[in-house]
Order: sequence, then C-alpha cells, then structure tokens
Amino acid sequence: MSAEEMLAASDDEVLGLFNDLPDATGGWHPRRNFEGGSEQASEVFAEAAKREPARFARLLSRFEPGTYENPVCRALPSIASQLPLEQVEALIQQLISCGFSSLAFRTAAASASSKALQQQPSDARLSAALLGILEGWLSQVPQDAMTLEGEPDPEELDAASCAPLLFSAGGYAPLPDGNWTILDALTTAYLRGNPPQLEAWMQVLENHLERQDAPEVWRAMGWKLEHVLRAAPARAERFFSNLFARYPSVIHSSFGLRLLAQAMHTLPLTAVQRWMEDLGAGSWVRREQAFGELLALLATRHDATPWALESVERALAQWQAVSGSSAAEDRLILGLTIGVAELWDEPTRRERASELLLRLVPRASGAVAEAAMRAFSSTAPLLWDAATRQLLCALAGAPAVMLRGWYENLVGQLDQHLPADAALIKDVVTALVAELTRTSQYVLPDVGAALSRIALSLQRQPPPLREAGLELFEQLLDLGVSEARDLLKELDRLKSA
Repeated sequence: MSAEEMLAASDDEVLGLFNDLPDATGGWHPRRNFEGGSEQASEVFAEAAKREPARFARLLSRFEPGTYENPVCRALPSIASQLPLEQVEALIQQLISCGFSSLAFRTAAASASSKALQQQPSDARLSAALLGILEGWLSQVPQDAMTLEGEPDPEELDAASCAPLLFSAGGYAPLPDGNWTILDALTTAYLRGNPPQLEAWMQVLENHLERQDAPEVWRAMGWKLEHVLRAAPARAERFFSNLFARYPSVIHSSFGLRLLAQAMHTLPLTAVQRWMEDLGAGSWVRREQAFGELLALLATRHDATPWALESVERALAQWQAVSGSSAAEDRLILGLTIGVAELWDEPTRRERASELLLRLVPRASGAVAEAAMRAFSSTAPLLWDAATRQLLCALAGAPAVMLRGWYENLVGQLDQHLPADAALIKDVVTALVAELTRTSQYVLPDVGAALSRIALSLQRQPPPLREAGLELFEQLLDLGVSEARDLLKELDRLKSA
C-alpha cells in the first residue's frame, strides 16, 4: 500500500495492513516474496501521517505496544513537525499511558518533542511534565548494543591525512541511538528562550555524566557542549575535566578541539594546557597535529603563557635539528604551521604569527610547505604591510614552498603594488618562475596572465628592474605561457598600427 492508498483507505484498512506485519517481520513480508515487511510499511505510514497528521495521530494509540511499535516510532516525529506543541505533548503522554516504553519509542518521542518545539516561537517551552519524563528516561541507560547512524569522519581517523582539524568547516560524528536523542532533546528544550534555562541543563549534564554511558553519546553532542562555557568558569572547568577524564575520546575530534579553542576565551589557560597535554599523550592517530593547531592558538595570543612559548620553542628546536626529527614532531609542526598560517590575517595575532611563519618557511617542505601557503588561501585583498613584505622575502628564498599551493592567489595581487615595491615583487616572481622552470610545471592561465603583466610593468621601470622584466618575459615565453605570447602579439600589433 502506497502513501496515497493509505490516505484514501479507512482507518480500519490502514490498521489491518499491519495485522500481517508485526515488528518481528522486519524488512520481509511473511507470505509474499519481494514485498517489504513492517519496516517498509512503517515508512509509508509515516509519510502519510505527515500529510494528515491529526488523523494518523489518532491511530497511534490503537497499535499494540511491543508488537506494533515500528509504525508508531516512525510516524511520531513526522506528526510532531505538523501539529501544535500542546497536541504533541498530549499524544506522547497518551502513548505512554497505553504502555509504549521501549528504547525505540523513547528515542522517537524525544525526537518528536524536539521537532515540535523547534516549530514554535523562540520563547516556547516544553512542559515540566514532559521534561520530567525525558529526564527520567535519560537515567535509564540502555544496556543493549548501540547502533550508529552514519560513519565517523574519515579525515579524523586517517593517520596520513594532512587536512586541518581545527581550522576547517568540516567534522562530523555518527549519531548513536538511545540516550543521545533524549539528551539532545533536553539540550534543545533548556537552551531555547531568553534567558535559557542554563542551570537546569547543567544539572542534566552533570547528573548524566555520573552514569556509565557510551562515549559516542557525548561525542555526538558536538558543538552544543560549547554552551557549558556560559556557566560559571569553575563549574565549566570541573565539568570538562570530568568529561575528558571519563571519556578521553570526546576530545579526539574536530568538535573536541573546538571545545578547547573556545575554552581558551573563558577558562583558565592552565586548564586548557592540562587538557592539551592529555590530548598529546593519548592514542588518537592525529593527536600531534591536533596539539600543534591548538598550540598555534595559544602561542599567538597577546598574553601567551610561558608554557605555550616553551612548547613552541621545543618543537621548533627538535624539528630544525639536523637529525632527530621524528614523524610525531613533523606532525606537530604541521599542525602549528596550519594554525599560524590561518591566524596570520587576524590583526591581534599577526605579529606573533608572522614571527613563527618566518621561522617555518625556510625549512618547510611537503605538507608543512603547503600548510604555510594557507596564509594566502583567502581570495580577499592582501594586506600590504611589513608582515606581508617579510613573508614574501622569505618565500623568495624558498620558492619551492610557493608551488605547494595557493600561489595563484598571491601572484594575482602582486601587480597592484607596483611600482612601489617593484624590487621585492621582482625577487618573488623571478624565484617563482625559476622554480616553475626547474620543475617543468604547467602554468595556470590566471597565473600566466598575472606574471605577464608584472613582467611588462617591470620593463617600464629604470634599470636594473627593466632588464629583470625583459628576462622574466623571455622565461615566460620559454615556458610556453600562452598569455605571454598573446600579450607580445598585442604589443606588436599596437606598434605597427
């Protein structure tokens, strides 16, 4: 039966469909091969319920708890997104009185509560009765094996990955069944409104942390745990210390790193440093890079702690040693480089970030070099100040670093600063073209056009810049840069006109 057929059928005909399809049939019809079972019929039932929520809400209490829970659990969240909050609450309490109490039902009811609440004005609240029910369910930690919806973020589990962890828009975690949905619904309920019910929410979190639950429940809370930082600093520090001690894997994710990054603004830095040390001593395959990215945040603050500065110096000394640099130290430097390059544009951190980039660039290679070039990953106009000039000087001395990424963003803006900084720009583009020639790399059209414009502009300057411009243009022609050939043809045409 399709959703349209269910909508056209009588209530008894709809319910009669499930007489042959108790939950135990799963995905297979007991008598007819190649037809779905309870799971498929329940999905169709939920689709129909979303279109006629009031009618199908009345049908839910006619199913037998324990035998026909699939249609109830699938339809309840769909109905909740269409009905007023008061009706959804009454429906949930009616189903409880009918005997529905399984983990699947509790999960569906929690999801329905959250969906219904989110359809209301921002000052709407769940009733005290329903909040009490949800909190009571939360205390019943399921003992069954947990199932997860979705897969872990592969970047966070790939030891060879060089992608940013903290400085990225990504990061996700599989959603567990059971208590996560209830905890998430309570979080939505208590944090809505102005002011939010922070005290009640904190009490829920602290109480649940004392229970033994799966770490996936806390990992899936993700960014919502940042609201803990709105509590009194001592209370927030105590909560996170207990959370990380009991569930160390919570910190082993992009979400966990963001928690520490946000904590730097409100909690004692000694606490953050302690959690970072625990992170570095853990078993996460990407812990060294994660530590490095967090260290960049600490070390570029105007009030950087001695611990942060000493940690940076120790890492740089080990990395810059002729021998003795290990893979772990390289990964830490990778994270540090990603961090300072991403922070280079922030005015309050620019000076310290520049100092570190100038020490990193000369020895950078591979992934570290690519990380350093993240300083130019933005397409926003380049801030032309002393920090930019110093970094360009360093790159002119290490042109292989430029080729690791984003040099097209840099080259595309250099001609805007001619002739004022012609000598510096000449050094940068000359080194870049020499490296392009040495490695026989293809020159992107936008890069070729920008380099051609710079070469032509340099030719209009007095010696020795004029000669450097001529030589640069010849090198571009030798590289087969079509934009340089086209520009030369246009100049010849204008001369002969």
